[in-house]
Amino acid sequence: MRQWYVLVMIVGLGLSGCKGANSPSANNTAESFDTDTYAVESAVESLSKSSSEGLDAAESDDTTFAATDSSIAVFANTSGDVNADPRIPLCGLPARQQACQTENEGSSFKLAQYDGCRVRGTRLILRGFVRLDFNNQDCSLAVEGNQVNRTLALVADRILGGAVAKSSARHTNYLGEELGGGSVLSRVESSSANLPAWSLEILGKHVQFYNRNARKVADISISTEGEIGVEGSRFQAPNRTVNGGTLRIDHNLAQYTARFSPVNLVFEETCRCPVSGVLKASWTRGSELKAGSIEFLGCGKVKITKGDEVKERELPACQ
Repeated sequence: MRQWYVLVMIVGLGLSGCKGANSPSANNTAESFDTDTYAVESAVESLSKSSSEGLDAAESDDTTFAATDSSIAVFANTSGDVNADPRIPLCGLPARQQACQTENEGSSFKLAQYDGCRVRGTRLILRGFVRLDFNNQDCSLAVEGNQVNRTLALVADRILGGAVAKSSARHTNYLGEELGGGSVLSRVESSSANLPAWSLEILGKHVQFYNRNARKVADISISTEGEIGVEGSRFQAPNRTVNGGTLRIDHNLAQYTARFSPVNLVFEETCRCPVSGVLKASWTRGSELKAGSIEFLGCGKVKITKGDEVKERELPACQ
């Protein structure tokens, strides 16, 4: 069984520094935060669902999908098992493992609340909540038409300094557009009787990073343009494919937008990330547009093409 704790993503693969082309001002972003890298990692994580709260290979992949985009990405570069404070309790069960509660006729929800608890295996102190609202009385995604809306307000403080805040509350991006509402996952008709299928829509989420001096170093909005189609189960198929729609990531301090459109991404049981397929990519700042792609060459290995630049990188969070 894998640990249920919230995944800590390592930011800093070095696709490009946050100075220069990615940031209009060194005062807006910290040298330690790589905006392009976060965009790629966030796209992979939002589409994979394997890095969900409480993932257990022995459980149904249908239920782990309810924890859409659940990870907390932070500046984490030290082991979490050193100098643990016994006065701080470990965080409890994630939202999808909470008891199903009926609120109104025809609807139900699951709720996880965190009040200054420590995320197992990290140096993170977590506060806030994650809520899953279902359009049926059984907290189910088992049949076509079932749907879940995931909303959250979480702050993760690192014991050695720095923090990240994630929220589905409505907010305004750098373009003046209002986003919010969390993510919606719907069970849909499948092209094969043997494969489950879903559509994923991210209405809007807001992620903010702070350094050890409590200065905001990144402010990011995540949403989708068109529904993203998902078919198959990593554990039951034994693979999953993702196609269509566009994941959009607005960098509100750096003031540019990255877009990623999945084309036949394939996930397998042994990897948290796609093992093949492509994310068609574009980066927009004002009237400037760079086109490119993220090609998956195996578990954690990617080839990034951005304009005339071509680089190969490994994603630590995939293993």
